[in-house]
Amino acid sequence: SPQGAVATDDGECSIDAGLAMLRLKGSAVDAAIAAALCCSVTHPHLLGVGGGGVMLVHDHLQMKTSIIDFLPDIPAASDPLRRTSQIGGDNIAVPGFLQGLYYAHSRYGKLPWAQLFQPALHKARNGFIVSASLEIALGNLNAALIPSPSSLYPTPASEDPRHSSRGGSSGHIFTNTFSATFLPFGAKLKRGTKLTRRPYADLLQKVADFGPEAVFELDYSVEVVKLLKESGSAITVAELQDYKVEEYEAIHSSYRNHTVYTAPHPLGGAQLLSTLQLLDNTGIDDTTPHTQLYRYIVQALGATDHAYYRMASEPNLRAYLSAELMNLTSELNLRDIYEDVGQKT
Repeated sequence: SPQGAVATDDGECSIDAGLAMLRLKGSAVDAAIAAALCCSVTHPHLLGVGGGGVMLVHDHLQMKTSIIDFLPDIPAASDPLRRTSQIGGDNIAVPGFLQGLYYAHSRYGKLPWAQLFQPALHKARNGFIVSASLEIALGNLNAALIPSPSSLYPTPASEDPRHSSRGGSSGHIFTNTFSATFLPFGAKLKRGTKLTRRPYADLLQKVADFGPEAVFELDYSVEVVKLLKESGSAITVAELQDYKVEEYEAIHSSYRNHTVYTAPHPLGGAQLLSTLQLLDNTGIDDTTPHTQLYRYIVQALGATDHAYYRMASEPNLRAYLSAELMNLTSELNLRDIYEDVGQKT
C-alpha cells in the first residue's frame, strides 16, 4: 500500500485482511485488528480469543504514541508457588484479546467493527491451508493435552456449538470441538491440509455483531469457568466479565538519529531502549566484525537484564523501573563490560 505495510505470521492474512482494510481507507489500527483476527483463525497456537496482546499506536497528527495493554491477567486466587507444572488449568490467565481489539477500535478505528471480521470469517468458514507452523505446534502437543479417544469424533448435531445460540454448553462440547477440528479421528493435522473452523466462525460472528460482551455473557461465562475449574483454573466469572484494558504513554529514546518508541515495564521496552543506548556508546558501525558485534549485543542485554532484576523489588512499579533502566548509560559503559568479560574468557 502507498500509505502503509502489513506484516504477520500469515502472508494471506497480511494481504487479504490487513492491506484490504487500508485499501478501504481504514486506519492502521483497523488493519492490525483485521489481520490479528485472521491470524487467530489460521495460527491459533500463536494468538486468539484465549490470549491477549499489546498494541503500539502512533498518532502522527498529534505526535503521540500510546500503548494499549490487553495482556492476560493472573487470576486473583492463583498461587504461582503451588504450580507444579507448566501444563494445566492453573497456568491459564484471564484473556483480554477481544476486549483489547474492541478498545483499540473504539479509540482509533475508522471502518465499522463488523467489517474487520470479514476476512477472518471467510477463512474460518471456507477453509485455509494448514501451515508448517501449525503442524509443528500440533506435533508438539503434550500427551496430557490430547483428549481421550472417546472425544476424538465429531460432536453430534444436537450438541454441536454450531447449533447452539451461545456456542456450546458443556466441557464435552468444548473438548469435542477442539478434537474434531485439530485431531480429526485422532490424527494430528499435517501441513497442506485444508481446514475449516466453522464453530470458531460462529463465535467470531457473534462478537462482530454484538461485541466482546456477547462472548462473556453470564451463562456462557459460567460454562467456561466450570470447564476451566475442572482443569484446575482459578479464574472466576467476575474476572472474565470485568477485564479492563489499559492505555498509557509509550517510552522513547534516541538511537542513531532515530526515535524509538516502545512499551514500559513490565513489557520489556525499557530494557530494549537501555540496550540500544549502551550499544550506541560502543562506536559499532558497518565495519564492526560480526563476532565483536554479537559480543557487544550479548553484554548489553546481560547488563540491562541484571539491572532490571536488581531493581525489580522496588515498590514503585512502571515509572520507576522505566526511568532507572533508561538511565543505565550513566552507570554502565558497555566497552568496559566487554573488556572485562574478554579478560575472563
